Amino acid sequence: MKTVAQIFDHSRKQYAFWEEMAILTFTGGVLLRMEKKKVSKKELSRRMGVSPSLITKFLEGGNNFTLRTMVTMAHHLGCELEIGLRPAVASN
Repeated sequence: MKTVAQIFDHSRKQYAFWEEMAILTFTGGVLLRMEKKKVSKKELSRRMGVSPSLITKFLEGGNNFTLRTMVTMAHHLGCELEIGLRPAVASN
């Protein structure tokens, strides 16, 4: 039987893990910014010119955002999207 640490270590070696982490990091940032700026899902949808249900879908965390969508969301929340690379932590 594997420990949680072993399962987590195995997961960290999968691309899907890092994709989900990026999605959750971005989504969490959007939610924090919305809270700070007191912007509702409905207001954000109005600003972006999309349906409120699309904003809900975006914020559920299972969406694979395009860069265009990420930039648009950031812009309408008074932010700039920042993307960068850093060396991977050695996992082997």
